Amino acid sequence: WDGSQSSLQAQNPSHSIIPALPIIPAKVTLFFEYETTRPQKRKRDDGSDSTGTIGIRTIQQVISALEKYCAGNAYKYPNVPATQLGLRTDIRIRVFETAGKHNEPQRVKMAHSLKAKGTNADTFTSTDLMKCA
Repeated sequence: WDGSQSSLQAQNPSHSIIPALPIIPAKVTLFFEYETTRPQKRKRDDGSDSTGTIGIRTIQQVISALEKYCAGNAYKYPNVPATQLGLRTDIRIRVFETAGKHNEPQRVKMAHSLKAKGTNADTFTSTDLMKCA
């Protein structure tokens, strides 16, 4: 978060840096916009790069983890109303979950075709995988 804020300020000197904490729905929305549009790097068996996307389970896990963190730290920000509510009460977060559910069949189909072409989601080499077997 801090790195992206610094690069935004470098591009536009009038941009004021937004601190990472407290976590609020607007920041989570920016995070999801970034994560769902950037290519997720994966290596194929032949060593070339491939790209994928994050799925609905990842989105749900991130939201749950952030909600747990927010609930445990809400007392630190009593004057920030957005920290007193759960993230899933915000329409922007619900839209990301709904969109993820809608796009999941298409994402799974693409993931299967990438696997058929020899894409590995892990960073293990073929030798490492053989050692595990």
